[in-house]
Parts: sequence; structure tokens; C-alpha cells
Amino acid sequence: MQRPQKKLSAVVLHWHPQQPLRLTLESLRHVADSILVVQTHLAAEATQGPHAEGVECLRHPWQQSFADAWNQGLQAAQGEWVLCLQAGEMLSEASRDALGHFLQQQARPECGYLLWMQQPPIHPDLNPQRAAQVRLWAREQQLRFTGRVSETLMESMAAQDMELALAPLVLIHPALGDAAYRKQQALLQLELLRLELPEAPPWRIPRLLNTLGDLQLLAGQRQQARQSYQQALQLAPEGSTDRLEAYLGVVAAQEPETWDDQLAVVMRGLDEFPRDAQLLCAAGGVLQAQGRLQMAARCFQMAASAGQVNPQVWHLANVTEFALHCQGMTLALAGQMDEAITALVQACGMPGATPLMWWTMLELMLRAGQKERALQKVQTIPPHWGHDPAVLKSAIRGAHLAMQQNWLAAQAYLETTYRAGCTSPLCLQPLALFYLNTGQREQAQEVLARWMQAQPYLEHLQATVRLLQEQMPPEPTPAELQPLVQRLAAQGPGSIPAPPPMVPAGDEAEPSRPQQQRHTPAPVARRPHVPPSPPAGETPSFRGDAPAASQES
Repeated sequence: MQRPQKKLSAVVLHWHPQQPLRLTLESLRHVADSILVVQTHLAAEATQGPHAEGVECLRHPWQQSFADAWNQGLQAAQGEWVLCLQAGEMLSEASRDALGHFLQQQARPECGYLLWMQQPPIHPDLNPQRAAQVRLWAREQQLRFTGRVSETLMESMAAQDMELALAPLVLIHPALGDAAYRKQQALLQLELLRLELPEAPPWRIPRLLNTLGDLQLLAGQRQQARQSYQQALQLAPEGSTDRLEAYLGVVAAQEPETWDDQLAVVMRGLDEFPRDAQLLCAAGGVLQAQGRLQMAARCFQMAASAGQVNPQVWHLANVTEFALHCQGMTLALAGQMDEAITALVQACGMPGATPLMWWTMLELMLRAGQKERALQKVQTIPPHWGHDPAVLKSAIRGAHLAMQQNWLAAQAYLETTYRAGCTSPLCLQPLALFYLNTGQREQAQEVLARWMQAQPYLEHLQATVRLLQEQMPPEPTPAELQPLVQRLAAQGPGSIPAPPPMVPAGDEAEPSRPQQQRHTPAPVARRPHVPPSPPAGETPSFRGDAPAASQES
């Protein structure tokens, strides 16, 4: 790895002992000429032993200001260029290799450089988030942070008449710490906001109000969060980053199922930011919830084909793939299966595709009678996800047979796939349905437990397992298990009838009621540590009828 010829000083802020400082220092090894760690008293008291060779530690007497802590490190930096990281952040491997060439060949001293802050998802099915922040600049500019919290370099850059540019470099920004740490972080930020809001200049107020709204939203205080975002919206300059963040915040803080209110806010935002991809996805989600499927699909299509993001606002890193996924799901709800599959195939062919997008695409192919296409497509599934294409082919054949109501043949494929360790819902959902509908409670619980481990974020799955464990009798009859069967069968794209109830021979079954379509607006990325949830219907599901009692006997 080539060391930059222009000397680089890395300044690392370490304010809490749960921040994994070691990971940050390892990512800077062989990259920075000098590393300065600014430690507050809380982090310093918990640090044991000396730091790595070449690392200078500066003890910072905490003065209720993150900007002051950063600035102590900047004053001590001696390199020609300065790179700032918080403890726990890491230069990506590709960025470690690229940094030296960038400083030598491309970096200009009149620019302050934005670096991508990328937060990996908490689960591979979910979507990574990112935002760009100024973290790299020439030391000769003598930039300084301002602000106790949500600290920024923008005032200092404006005084120096510096340009803002995006560098091709990435900092991995993992979700850090346990619940106690996150609570302590939020409390500290609230305290700093309380101190700064009365003394802040007018241009800082919208940013601080957005930060306050983020914290209130994290605490579940939706009404207070909306008020903070709405105040920021009133004070932020038109077209500004703060104003866009306020719009997204108001949308995120709306009460569930207040679709008209949400749509009004989104449309106001789109009047001002007509090509913002996140607002377009939010509009599509609300329109889908209102049953206006064609308009929703157009919003998602526009987000995918022409949508833009403000790099300084937290957003889904794979927003294009996400929009195509939502478009495909919406078209499936509208019965336009060929168009839905086309959108999903496009999403799954892009680098930001997730396993969930693949399961949805394969399921839609099966529902459209395209089994051979699904079998061919699964051979190209990304190998780093760890899914054996041969095992998935067996799952596809089993799910296809289940959809055809050939349950004896489907059972053989699905159980073989399950024993091979398959974790795809293409196998687990129909197999769980089969066991539940035939009264095999223990086998169903085992399959559901694996499914929960594979997709722990699915609320409907957690509810089903709780019902099975807590409210079902020790030896439930098939009829008593029917609510669970209907729960599982009702998940997924489209509106397809639930399985018919199983009743003992001679009893008359109550007619099945039509299943209601489930909708949730597309998620809007807010701040790190707030992973978005998949939209309703995003979870692929087995949608064929469950086996009748006579098929099990």
C-alpha cells in the first residue's frame, strides 16, 4: 500500500469507551503519516495500555462541545493534509489504496472534500445508508469546527472561500455500541442541544432542530419530532440541505396510516425538490397505501430512472435498486406480472441488490409460471451470500409444486432442501405452511425458528411464532392452526386468497374472507443507527393454497 507523498495527519475523536478505536487505527496504519487521538475523560479513563506505535494521544478536558474536541486535534496536526474520523469509523480497503493517489494527483488545496460515510445494514436483506461529510482538506486552510453538536466546517470553509467537492473515498460507519451506549449518546446530544439552541446564530438553528427531531423520533416521540422538523422547515432557506432534511423528517415522523397528511407533505417537498429520489419513493409508498397503484409505480420508476440524492443527506446507498424493487412489488399488486418481473430483474442485476430482492424476483417468476427462467436465473445469484444454487433450485422446484398443489412431490423437495441447510423463504414459507396445515406443530416450530433466524426483522413472522408458542394448546387441531396458516399465506406481493381452512371430516368450513393488501410507505433514511424497514409486501411469500387434509392422509 503506497503511502501518500503529501504528508497526511489523521485526527481521531474518541469520546466514549465503547467506540472501537482499534479498528480505526488499523485502517489508518500505513496510510497516515501521523495519527492524533483526541480522548475525552470518559474514553481516557476506560483505555488501558499504550496506543499503537506512531499514535499520539491528546487528553481533552470535556467542555460540552464536540467542535472544541475536534479543534484541539486540528491545532496539533502537522501534515499537509488533514483527515478526520470518529473512533469506530474505518477507511474502506479500496479507499486505503486510493487515498495516496488521490492526494498526489487529484486533491486541490482550495477544496474541502466530502467523503462517503457508509453504514452497513444490520441484516443483509436490508439496505445500507450513506451520507457525505467534509472530512479531508489541506491544513494550510486552518479550518475549524463550529457547534457543540452536529458540528460543521461549513462556516469556516465559507470564510476561506473554499469549494466543496466529493472525493472517491469511503468511511465505513458501523452502528456502534449497545442500547446503553446509544442512550447515553442521545442524552449527551440532547444536553448539548439545550445549551446551544439559545446561543446559536440563525443559520445554525434549522440544523439543530433537525438533530432534535432525529433524537425525538428515535425515542418514539413522533408528535414532538414533527414539531421540531416543521420549525426547521419554516426557518431553513428554500432549496437548502437543511430544508430537504426537514421535509424527510416530517414524512418519517407522521403517524402510521395518516396517508393524506403524508402525501400533502411529500408533494410540498417534491414541488421544491422535484427529483429527490427519497421523496419520490415516499410518494410511491403513500400512493400504494391508498390503492393508487399506477401512480405509485410511476413514482418508483421515476426515482429509479431520474431520481437524485443530496449527498449530504442520509439516504439509502442502493436507492435505485430499492426503487426498482418497490416498483416491481407495486406492479405485482396491480396484476402486471411481466412488468413487475422486468423491474425486479433490473434491480437484481445491479451491485446494490439484496437477497430479499432476489427472493421476490424468483417468487414472482414462479407465480407467473416461469419456473425454468427462475431455475436459470438462480445460477447467477451472488456467491458471497453463501446460497448454494443447487439447493436453491430444489427449493424453487418444491415451491413451484406447492403452488400447483402437488403437495406430496413438493414435500419431498422442500424437506430435502431444508435438510441441506437452506435459509431462503422460498423453502421455509411453504414448508412451514405445509406443517401447520397438517397439524405438525413441532416441525412447523423448527422451520419457523430457522426462518426467524434468517429474517429476524419480519414482524409478522415474530407474531406468528409468539401465537404458536403462547396461545396455541399443546396439541392444536388443524382448525385451531388455521389463523397461523392464513397469517403466513397473507404475506407477500399481490392479493391472493388465503389457504382454505382445514376442518375435521364432515364439518362445514367457514368461507374464507378475501385478504386485504398490506401497504406501508417506502422508508426514508434519516440518521445512522436507524435502519429502514422493508416496505409491506417486500417479503417474498408462498402464495399457493395449503394442502387439504385428504392430501396428508
